[in-house]
Amino acid sequence: MCRKIVVNKASHAEILDQTSGLMTLASCEESKTRNLVLTTIRDLSANACNRHFLVKKNAVKILISLLDRSDHITKILVTTTLRHLSSDQDLQAIIMADDIMIKAASLILGN
Repeated sequence: MCRKIVVNKASHAEILDQTSGLMTLASCEESKTRNLVLTTIRDLSANACNRHFLVKKNAVKILISLLDRSDHITKILVTTTLRHLSSDQDLQAIIMADDIMIKAASLILGN
């Protein structure tokens, strides 16, 4: 399992400046790179101050698209990040729109 890699909150602003690049790398085919990036996004999403920014950068749609990967670590990282993002009450309506969570659950369960 991937350990926390974005432990210093002072580095969050610099990393968030690179969100577009992170979102591109999150979809890469190489699982080690993808999971390292997803670990970074997961760690950023654990901080309530970063959640709105990540959602505005299409993180939810990109994360949902990754749930059909066969790599279990990718699925765990995506699910954990979605849990962090959905813990913000203001973002719950956005995350629940278009039955995104139903699609996510379906992909996780293989239905």
